[in-house]
Amino acid sequence: MSKREAMTDEERERLAAAPARTPGETTLHELKTWPNAFDAVEAGTKHHEVRKNDRRFIQGDMLRLREWDPSTEKYTGRERTVRVSYVSYGGAWGLPEDLCVMSIERRKDASNPSQAEDT
Repeated sequence: MSKREAMTDEERERLAAAPARTPGETTLHELKTWPNAFDAVEAGTKHHEVRKNDRRFIQGDMLRLREWDPSTEKYTGRERTVRVSYVSYGGAWGLPEDLCVMSIERRKDASNPSQAEDT
């Protein structure tokens, strides 16, 4: 197994120490998102996020995707809030143990998390 496919002992301990989360408990996570991925979410063509699962992502969580320009190492000011509609966790389907794939839904109104965007 390559280093990328396995969680380190430190990562495993940090995740184990994180508070347990239950379905229905919504958390807002702020995430850096590179321009090409951000543009695809904005265009409505990207419906997933692949992330290191160091935050115990669960269905129903909200992700505030903040566009990050790696060339300037600064945020651009563009943001999009999306809802996690499904999570595939690492260790299944050949997905490395420390990663997860989240299905995401864009929101019409970020101030109203219950309202899905029609696209």
